[in-house]
Amino acid sequence: MTSREELNAYDLGLPLPLAPLEERRHRVPPEVVLLLKTRKERAMRLLGERFREMRLFGSYARGQFNEDSDVDVLVVTAPLAPGERARVVGEVACTTPEGLIVSPIVLSDVELDELRRREALLVQDIDREGITL
Repeated sequence: MTSREELNAYDLGLPLPLAPLEERRHRVPPEVVLLLKTRKERAMRLLGERFREMRLFGSYARGQFNEDSDVDVLVVTAPLAPGERARVVGEVACTTPEGLIVSPIVLSDVELDELRRREALLVQDIDREGITL
């Protein structure tokens, strides 16, 4: 059994230190930046004024990605009618011929605020490490 002193921040579920935002932004590979730009444009075209923002989070935002990492993005919208969320996911999600997978989470601004109020860990991570696209 490992003693608590031998565990690192990751093992304890503590946030890992992050590089400054601009440094992390420059670590995102150019092909990922271009891919996310086109995915964002598709979401904006579909949603119009209901589009709020798109953020990169997860291993690519932290600069800790590897060849098996997917590209996690949060798409924030105005409240959507039933079925529209799936259409947004369909516009943003993709797998490139090189095997890069874009995995979107779609939340309305109201849902995002509620998750913040509840101190949801996923939203805390997105707020802490997310890069607005």
